[in-house]
Amino acid sequence: MRAGFRSYVLLLLLLCPLLLAQRAPQRGRPRKPPRPAATRKPSPRPPVPPVISEVEPAEPTDFPPPILNPPSPYSNCPRECDCNPLYPHALYCENRNLRRVPQIPPDTHYLYLRNNYIDEVTADPFKNATELKWVDLANNRLRHIDSEVFKKIPNLLYLYMDRNNLKEIPSEMPEGLEQLRISHNQISKIPAGAFNKIYHTSVCSRVSRIHSMHASKNLRKSELGCAGPNGARLG
Repeated sequence: MRAGFRSYVLLLLLLCPLLLAQRAPQRGRPRKPPRPAATRKPSPRPPVPPVISEVEPAEPTDFPPPILNPPSPYSNCPRECDCNPLYPHALYCENRNLRRVPQIPPDTHYLYLRNNYIDEVTADPFKNATELKWVDLANNRLRHIDSEVFKKIPNLLYLYMDRNNLKEIPSEMPEGLEQLRISHNQISKIPAGAFNKIYHTSVCSRVSRIHSMHASKNLRKSELGCAGPNGARLG
């Protein structure tokens, strides 16, 4: 009995170091947790260039808005103009801050567009205005007049375009034109053939910067006023 107990004790003494060795790691210091992966700082975003619109404004900002009338009792009277019942064939569109020519009624003989901001004249507004005899476009900002305009108004007699920004004489003017006013423009010369079809036109070129002129043999020019075909002063 005692011999068996001693053997048991001896076995325990031999196994103790092994048991202690197996439990020793559990008694050690706790392991440090792994470091989180390093995160890079976000790179700054490149600056966004400002959006620049390439579209020109619809209207120049330095011009006042066009002056429009209430609807007229006359169905063919444009709102940009006045229609006087005492003068049924006249269309009064002066001083209206207009940038373009309105549609001209077919029974118009006299068209007044003086003192506006019109810089170009196209043929479309005149497509029904075949009876026009008098057109006053003085003191605008005219730079170009489509040659097709004069094909729409073959009965034109008087054309006033003084105080504008024209650099050349419009072509294809009606043969029956009696008076053309082009004073105070930027016309430096008149090309050959410009007046070949108009034989009885008086031209007013007062203070226009016209250096050379090639005109028809029946046309006369005065730098100081409007001269008719026979040289008579007209203004």
